[in-house]
Amino acid sequence: MCQNSCQLVRRSRHRLEKVFFIIATLLTLTVFAVLLAVAANKQATAGFLKETLAAEYRAEHPEAAKLSEAEILNKISDEEKELISEVEGLNFALIALAPLGVVLLIVYSVGKIYGAARANGIRIHQGQFGEVYAIWAEMAGKLGMKTVPELYVQNGNGTLNAFATCILGYRAFGVIYSDILERALANDDEAALRFILGHELGHIRLNHVAWWYNLLTMAANFPGINYLIGLPLSRSREYGCDKLGFALSQDEGQRGLLMLAAGKHLYRQVDMADYEKEHLGKGGKWAAVHNFFGSHPNINWRIAALRQKRHGDVFWARSGK
Repeated sequence: MCQNSCQLVRRSRHRLEKVFFIIATLLTLTVFAVLLAVAANKQATAGFLKETLAAEYRAEHPEAAKLSEAEILNKISDEEKELISEVEGLNFALIALAPLGVVLLIVYSVGKIYGAARANGIRIHQGQFGEVYAIWAEMAGKLGMKTVPELYVQNGNGTLNAFATCILGYRAFGVIYSDILERALANDDEAALRFILGHELGHIRLNHVAWWYNLLTMAANFPGINYLIGLPLSRSREYGCDKLGFALSQDEGQRGLLMLAAGKHLYRQVDMADYEKEHLGKGGKWAAVHNFFGSHPNINWRIAALRQKRHGDVFWARSGK
């Protein structure tokens, strides 16, 4: 059983996820190490910075050649003065404790989400929506999970969404919004429901919700860098979870994704042959622009990856099949 589940996980993980994860981890560790090194030698670093800025100022203003360094530092820009002040104000102890602070922030943020699910949602278990729990528990077993994560249904006020996360030192849990669950049950659409639940279990099984995963990839989400590392990493994760969701559901019509595209009522009326002709395999620069700024890939790109049984496109959709 373990061998089968491990093979399934390995086959499903997007081929670029580990690449982006390693880059993100190296970036985070590098930023942390540089900050520690600068803080440990902040006086020498600030002195070097002052000398460099003074030399640059003299080179640009020959009339300042006879001015002292202190006099020149009074003339540099406010941004440069602020940079010097920030370096001099670095606290080694605070930087060293920063990872712990991030972990505590993650615990607090996820704890609020868990509290909302417990307070405002309904826990799904053997005695409450038992048929849904049976599906959830069965798929968790197929993924090799020793403990079945908790699952909650929560009123999404019309929003179609589901997510999974994990509280450090406690356990992972999933939340499915009521509109998705209500429609899937009303339509007897087990395949779509299995795909959505399987996708969320995928995030747990692939460690996407683990505190250490999010800590190590923190720097990849810095503004600007996120477009090149953080968001592509997120999109690759979604593709991997789609593949796990499909393997657990065999949702051949991709109804779990079509529900997100056409809504909870119309998704069953979509002509897949026409959709495939119109929306799949055509690329498109504006679709790529939209994808570039998103944490999730374009829905038609996700459907294309499943129907064509390949890894999904992270930056640009390939044309044709």
